[in-house]
Amino acid sequence: MGGLFLSATLSSIVIGRYMDHYRNLRSTALAMAWFNIAGNLIYLIPVLNWFPIFGRFLCGIADGIKPAYQGELTRTYPSKELSVLVTMIQTLTIICHALAPVSPIIFKWVNFKLFGHEINQYNCVALFLAGCTLTYGVAAYFLLTDLTKNPGYHVYLKVNQKLSERSRKSVSICRFSGDNKKNTDISNEEVSKESLYSSNKPEAIAKKDQSENSKESLYPFTESEIIGKNDQAELLPVANKPDIVDLNPKPLTLTELLKNVDVLVPLYVIFLINIVYAQSELMINIVAVNLFHWSIQHLSILTITVVIIAVLTLKYIERFNTYIDAYYILVLCTTGNALNLTIILPLAKECIGNDALRNVAIFMTQCFNILFSYPATAFTTVILSVVVDHHSRCSVLGLRQMAMKLACCFGYFSAAFLFIVIDKAYIILTLFCLSTSLVLLLGVDLIF
Repeated sequence: MGGLFLSATLSSIVIGRYMDHYRNLRSTALAMAWFNIAGNLIYLIPVLNWFPIFGRFLCGIADGIKPAYQGELTRTYPSKELSVLVTMIQTLTIICHALAPVSPIIFKWVNFKLFGHEINQYNCVALFLAGCTLTYGVAAYFLLTDLTKNPGYHVYLKVNQKLSERSRKSVSICRFSGDNKKNTDISNEEVSKESLYSSNKPEAIAKKDQSENSKESLYPFTESEIIGKNDQAELLPVANKPDIVDLNPKPLTLTELLKNVDVLVPLYVIFLINIVYAQSELMINIVAVNLFHWSIQHLSILTITVVIIAVLTLKYIERFNTYIDAYYILVLCTTGNALNLTIILPLAKECIGNDALRNVAIFMTQCFNILFSYPATAFTTVILSVVVDHHSRCSVLGLRQMAMKLACCFGYFSAAFLFIVIDKAYIILTLFCLSTSLVLLLGVDLIF
């Protein structure tokens, strides 16, 4: 697991920077697919003891495709659609993380030899994953495109720039008119009557035509500019459009990104949440199986129930698509993780004697651990896509991926030690979460 997280941390940064510079999504996806296939096949070969570790290391490199995909999504979809996409990705992630630990059960009766190597229920999973990745690679080869390298992306950026400029102007006009509202206030009744009586006048018709023309001016390109002669839908060369926004401006460096407070805050929050998530995931298993003697089947049924609840919750919160919505969801997730720690602490200390209350407490910790962790990952994508320009999205999401992997490493590998000093450790983590939520709430006025 250490090799998997280490390689994923490094590849996330490298792939994120590469994608911002070159935008070669298709070739990157194919290369990462081959890393995954090679890693799973090497995992099957028991020639040397370090082969499985090296195989997991190669599979971790393939995990660097996440910031590449998510960065391209933030460049090509508006925030209203982006929240739906990122919650859908997290929904699939929850399902896969729930199925992964029990996947060897599916291959329980597998036992054969392939090129002299024994394939059983434990390593057959790697063979299955290699086949799935090969199928994905074939689909990516034929279906995936480098969308943000397409000349049509110029038009998309230019239209967005014009619309954002006009929205900023309209906001400033509204603020100015709001300051002078007392001097220019007209009742709604008088305005409605005047508009009713003057709607059929020639002056009103002329104003209507003028407003329609102004709406058309929102779009910087006419049909003749976009569509070539002979009715062929071909874009004009970029050289003929000197005013087009640069498609590949120089991305921000890692130092510039880390100096941005708007970037550091989501990175710190997601780092803290993933530490709590990794700690809680192991601690729930220790408490349920070792202390309270739950069976694996009992724990699996509980996990499936929690996954169903989490999927329904993500489906509901996908409608929150603005920056301030994502900000408050992040505050809620941080507070929920603090609440999760306060429930785990008495469970680990065996302070709850009643079996019914104990079962309810374990169910609540499992729910809180998933419900307040995966949405945070989804909505930090929305937040970072707002505070960082389009040319550096993959880099900042690579930093986010690195923070998550480092947090999971710390959480998983320190769980046994923190269990010994759980009184102090969990109280400190709870205070960190609560203080972070308080600071985020106090900083709302400064941000908005």
